Amino acid sequence: MPIYVNKLEADGLKMVTGVSESDLRRVDNEEHLKLGELDITFLHTPGHTPGSQCFLIGDRLVAGDTLFVRGCGRVDLPGGDPEQMYYTLTQRLAKLPASTVLYPGHNYGPTETSTIGAELELNPYLRIRSIDDWRQLMGYPAPPGADDD
Repeated sequence: MPIYVNKLEADGLKMVTGVSESDLRRVDNEEHLKLGELDITFLHTPGHTPGSQCFLIGDRLVAGDTLFVRGCGRVDLPGGDPEQMYYTLTQRLAKLPASTVLYPGHNYGPTETSTIGAELELNPYLRIRSIDDWRQLMGYPAPPGADDD
């Protein structure tokens, strides 16, 4: 079975695991894979890593290390990008239907699963209203000149 990996993550995966190029299928945002009766949509969700991706299968989101129940993935490791994570959470995942069931890659929250609607209401990382507030929450200073009028 080939490994479906975001095109931005593929070279790193090869380096870390030793898999060959022939083992990989490089995918981009919103590409689809039909697997039996399932239609899997690959969602590029950068922030945790440049090539992070989630898998949307009908009304279910397998979120990996991007979105957790009441949390989100780290952005302080090599390749992490706090601004990309903000846009991933607020512009991509928060726009999914509220009924979308969330299956995170780790169980750090009060429940193993949730919904996008519940996370919009209860997850502090999805409730941030501006990039400046996000930077402050994540402990990153505003870029030079951001406070200039």
